[in-house]
Amino acid sequence: MVDAKLLKEIADLAPQLSDARLRQRTKRAAGHPASKAIAELERALDHTGIRVEAWFFPETELKRPASRRGQDAEGHELGYCHFEEGWRVAIRGITLVYDEGGWFAAFKESQPDKDSLTEVRGIPQPLLRASQKVRERMLPHLNDLLGLMLKKGRAELRRVKGAAATATKTKALRMSRK
Repeated sequence: MVDAKLLKEIADLAPQLSDARLRQRTKRAAGHPASKAIAELERALDHTGIRVEAWFFPETELKRPASRRGQDAEGHELGYCHFEEGWRVAIRGITLVYDEGGWFAAFKESQPDKDSLTEVRGIPQPLLRASQKVRERMLPHLNDLLGLMLKKGRAELRRVKGAAATATKTKALRMSRK
């Protein structure tokens, strides 16, 4: 039989340990210029209230050229997306899989005799939780991400305004038929 008292002690210890680890990680990251810049950007974006998911793939991030037959290329995408704790600047791995008509092409239901290049994306994580090396590599691309977010935000606004205008016209048309 499992000792309930020990389980309760473990349950009480777990959040304290998690908080201590988070404080330690945050304290370490706070001393780095890249981490400070990312944290300031997240605060500024939070203040604006923007809620537009965007992902930017810096071509310099490819570790191997995808054009070489039979080899995959790996890198990271920089993005802005929603997590449980809110909207954050994020990172996710990306692999460009080159397939010479093999199982991946068949899985995609493409023609098995054709070559294909497929993007496989990993699970996003907040950029501040990535390694310092990754944070520093992504720092020069933050403005590219902001530009993409602005472009996507404007496109979304046009779409919403267009839908509202269509709804108004439809309502007016229905009322004129009565």
